[in-house]
Amino acid sequence: MIMAFPSIISVIILLPVGIYADKTGKRKELVMIGLILGTVFNILLGLARSWVELVIYRTIGGIVFAFGSLFMAMGALIAPERIRGTILGVLAGSMMLGMGASQVIAGLIPGLTPQTLYFTGATLTFLSLLLLLPVKVPRIRLPAMKMSDIATALKARGVYWTAIAIVYT
Repeated sequence: MIMAFPSIISVIILLPVGIYADKTGKRKELVMIGLILGTVFNILLGLARSWVELVIYRTIGGIVFAFGSLFMAMGALIAPERIRGTILGVLAGSMMLGMGASQVIAGLIPGLTPQTLYFTGATLTFLSLLLLLPVKVPRIRLPAMKMSDIATALKARGVYWTAIAIVYT
């Protein structure tokens, strides 16, 4: 159950983050805020001295996951239309690779402490922030929805069934 807490927090704030990004066009800035928070929460997790602290930091750290979808939105905005699908595939694959590689490394290196993993995660997250700095993302404002419009979003062009399919993967 503890491992589900970050996902619950993320789901709660995911839609407001997306709506704000559409209203302001500040996708890159929001992603950078997420990366800063990710760095901070990984450091806090590495410094935690009790399971209660771990649960608190891990739960609040779920905020960071809500910014992940903005990477894909950024990719869609900067990708040339003729190869947009390929670029989005590369971005999604990169996310999966990062998540999978971290789990493999954590399980393969003997003597690796959780603190070392969290501090490594903080370092890599900060490196991601630096890599993102030169990327130019157009500030395109879109007609943003309201929270009450979630049903409309789910009806749009097969979004509901796509979302259900993602849940089961």
